[in-house]
Amino acid sequence: MPFFQDVCGLGAGIQWTFVIVVEADGKLNVLADQVPLDLKDKTLVKLAPRRFVGTAKEFDARFIAQLQPTSAAAIEFFANVREFETSMQAKKTALQDKAKNPTSPPAAKPPQTDPKQKQFDLIMKKVKELEHAGNIGQAIGKLPKVADFKNFEATINARTLELKKKHGGFSLFDQEEAMVPSSVTPQPTPAEESDPEQGNEDLEDPSEPDEPLDDPEDEAENDEAESEVSLQS
Repeated sequence: MPFFQDVCGLGAGIQWTFVIVVEADGKLNVLADQVPLDLKDKTLVKLAPRRFVGTAKEFDARFIAQLQPTSAAAIEFFANVREFETSMQAKKTALQDKAKNPTSPPAAKPPQTDPKQKQFDLIMKKVKELEHAGNIGQAIGKLPKVADFKNFEATINARTLELKKKHGGFSLFDQEEAMVPSSVTPQPTPAEESDPEQGNEDLEDPSEPDEPLDDPEDEAENDEAESEVSLQS
C-alpha cells in the first residue's frame, strides 16, 4: 500500500513531521511527530516524537500498523486539549465583558484627612480632660472656635450645647428673650375696667346744700304724738 495514502488514513487536520535516519548498519531510525492545525496554543499539544527502529523491509510491512495506535492516542489527547482551550476562551471572554461592564460599584476611595484634624483632636482631648476634672467652665472656654475649624462646626456646636447643660444652663446671651413690642399697649382685663362715674359715688358735691339738723324740741313733740297714737289704739 502506498505510504502517503496510509498517512492520510490516520486522520485529517494533522501536521506530520518524519525524521528518517539511516544508521551505519543499514537500519532505519524514524521519528514521527504530529500536531493539530486548529489549536492555537501549540505548547499545550507538543508531544515527544514517537521513535521507530527497524529495517527498511520491516518498515514497509508494519510501520503504519505500529504508528496507528500511537496516532489515535495523540488524537484523543488533542480532543481534550481542544475542549480545555474552548472553556478557557469562554472564561477569558466573560472576564473581558465584566471588565467593560462592571456590575459592582467601584471601590470607595479612602476619605481625605482634614489638615486640621490632628489639631482639632488635641483641643477636644484637652476639653474632655477639663470636663472629667469638673472644670466645666474652663472646658467651655477651651472649645475651638467655629471660625477656625469650619469643617467641624457640627461637632463644636453639639459639644458646646452638652457642656453648657452641665454648667447649669445657658447664659442670657444664648437665649432669645420674649419681649412685648413697645408699639403694643397692654389691654386692661375686665376686672380692671371701671365706670367713669364709679369713682365719684363716695364723693360729696360741695354745690349741694347740707341737710338741716333736727331740732330737739321737734323730736320731743314727735315722740309725744307717737305715744298718743299708740294709747288711742
